[in-house]
Amino acid sequence: MNKKERSKNKVTKKSTPMTNINKERVERAINLSERLEGKISKSKQRAKMVQTTRKANWDVINSEVKIHTETLEAATDDKDSEKLQEDSMVDDFYEVEKPKIQTAKNAFALLDEVEL
Repeated sequence: MNKKERSKNKVTKKSTPMTNINKERVERAINLSERLEGKISKSKQRAKMVQTTRKANWDVINSEVKIHTETLEAATDDKDSEKLQEDSMVDDFYEVEKPKIQTAKNAFALLDEVEL
């Protein structure tokens, strides 16, 4: 029971009345925190605005790139088909002119026969 009686008699921060100096400090701290909160909220709003504008710009860029690649693919497909046609024509041309070489199982069969 002595502890309870002692604790009632102690002077704590809760039990001290707020003095004029403490009131001023508390008011300054509140004002400072309000200013900081305002700055933080403005900063967050600016960050959101920057992110949305950057995202919008990237969306435009991505759509332009997509369109550009589609046109390039279409152009390359046309060029590829033309090249394939030219290649087939060249192959047909050279197939006609190729002389057929005799092939034999025995390499000596290709030699001319010479009488001694």
